[in-house]
Amino acid sequence: MRKERFEYLYEKYLKGDCTSEEFDEIKAYFASLEGREAILKTPDELNEFIVGDIKLDEKRSESIFLSIINSDNKNVVSFWKREWLLIVSAASVLLLSLSWLYYYKQNQFEPIRYSNNTDAIKTLKLSDQSLIYLQPGATLTQLSPFNKADSIRKIALVGEGFFAVAKNPKQPFVLVANDKMTVRVLGTRFNANFSNENCAVVLTDGSILVDAAKEKYLLKPEDKINLDLQTNVISLQKVDTLLYNSWIEGNLYFKDVDVDRVIDKLQQAYPTTKFHKSIKSKQLKFTGYLPRYDLHRAVDILEKTFENHNLSIIEN
Repeated sequence: MRKERFEYLYEKYLKGDCTSEEFDEIKAYFASLEGREAILKTPDELNEFIVGDIKLDEKRSESIFLSIINSDNKNVVSFWKREWLLIVSAASVLLLSLSWLYYYKQNQFEPIRYSNNTDAIKTLKLSDQSLIYLQPGATLTQLSPFNKADSIRKIALVGEGFFAVAKNPKQPFVLVANDKMTVRVLGTRFNANFSNENCAVVLTDGSILVDAAKEKYLLKPEDKINLDLQTNVISLQKVDTLLYNSWIEGNLYFKDVDVDRVIDKLQQAYPTTKFHKSIKSKQLKFTGYLPRYDLHRAVDILEKTFENHNLSIIEN
C-alpha cells in the first residue's frame, strides 16, 4: 500500500468514515505486517513508546484491535493470551499511529519566508536553482519544499520581484498573491508586483498562465496583465519589458518620459534628497538608463543630455 493511500484510509478510519472495502484494505495491510509479536511490551514499556496525545481507554483499544484482526484469519485471536489483549490492541494502534506520524513528519513543511528589509535589491537562489530578485520592502514565502514528491513549486509574494524560474515541466512553478492572482509557469522570466491596490505581471520571455478574477489568461513575451483590486478589473497591454526588469541590474529605465516625471522617479529612489530644476522641463523627454544607486551620476547624465536646454538640477 502506498503511503498516500495509507494516510488517506487511516484518517478516514479514525473519523469513522471508512467504507467496508476501504476497511478491508486496512485489515489486509495490518495482516501483511511481519513480526507482530515483536511489538508486544509490558504496559510500562508500552507507555514509553506512546507519542504525543495517542491515549486510548481500554474499551476503545480492545474495540479497535478486534475490528482490525476480525478477518478470515480467525486463529489470530486464539494465538494471543487474553491477558495480552489490551497490550496488543494498544500496540497495534500505536504501530498504525507511528506509521502515520512518520509519513506526516517526512512530508510536512514549514513555509520559509524571505524579506528584503534593506535599501538594496536582494537576490535569492532557491533549491530548484530559480533566481528571485526582491525589491526593498518585498517578502517572498516558499510554500512547498520543492522536493520530488511535490506536484508543484509554490511561492507567495508581497511587493515586487523578478523571477528567473528554473525549467521543470514535471513540477510547475506557481506564484500566488493573496488568492487574488495565480501565476503558473514551467520555466521562464517575469516581473510581478503585488500590492494592496494592484496585482501586475509582465512577461519577459516564455509563456505563463495567469488566473485572475475567475478568468485564465495565457501571456506571451511583452504582455502585461494588471488586476485592480478595488474594482476587480483586468487590463492587458503590450509593454517594453526593460521598464520592468532593468532594476535587477541596478538601473532605472525610461522611454520617452517627461523629465519632470524622471525627476519624480529619482525622488522616489532617493527619498531623503530634494530636487530643484532651473528651467521648466515639461517639454523635455528622456529615454535611457539612470543608475539606481549613484545619485550624482544620475543627475550628471540628465544635465549632460539636456545641456543645450540649460537644464540644471540642484540636490538638497
